[in-house]
Amino acid sequence: MPWESEPSSEFINQKKTYETLNIGLGMIVPMSDNDSLAMSSGAFSNSFSITSREKYRLTDQLGIGYSLGYNVDNYHLEQDSAQLLWTGEDLDKQRLTVHKIMGDVFFRVIFTKPNDKPGIFLDLGAQANWNIGRRMNIEDSVDKKTVGATRVEASYRKLAYVNPFEAQALARIGLNYVSIVAKYRITDLFVAHESTYGDKQLPNLSPIIVGLEFNIGD
Repeated sequence: MPWESEPSSEFINQKKTYETLNIGLGMIVPMSDNDSLAMSSGAFSNSFSITSREKYRLTDQLGIGYSLGYNVDNYHLEQDSAQLLWTGEDLDKQRLTVHKIMGDVFFRVIFTKPNDKPGIFLDLGAQANWNIGRRMNIEDSVDKKTVGATRVEASYRKLAYVNPFEAQALARIGLNYVSIVAKYRITDLFVAHESTYGDKQLPNLSPIIVGLEFNIGD
């Protein structure tokens, strides 16, 4: 059985255990037809991650694994949509930033023969996030005669209306040290909070992230 002994070769994609360090950069894909809170078309809503990953070989073609790491999502919000902070005039810029401690588990299918690179593979799994930092940043023009300045910037932290936990489905298809990654959030980003929404319907933001991930060390 594969669990009982190491293969005679030292091929990377055939080791019993294999650890990597990975950096990812993705785009939060707009879905304006379904989202009541749209993202700005003039800014790049993005997701960045750095993770440590460990994989276990089951057979020559199958494996399982898990990742632990840090993830941050930045949503640049369109100002003709629902406001999260107030119902006054539109802001020049508004960005929702969510910092996360994340972990995922996955099942891996390997499509290439034993070699000294990870080869071609497909990962399917799920990711859980603890949203440790929930911040809304705004920037707007102001009346200089009133406050003695022409621009104002503010940051609102510990947002009560952002869910502290979330879950995502994920898929990765990789060729050696580069992977295409897709994630879909299966839980609500926002939660009802009396001071913010009252009886109003919760807004929606796109649940889809697509990007690249790079294996930078093993």
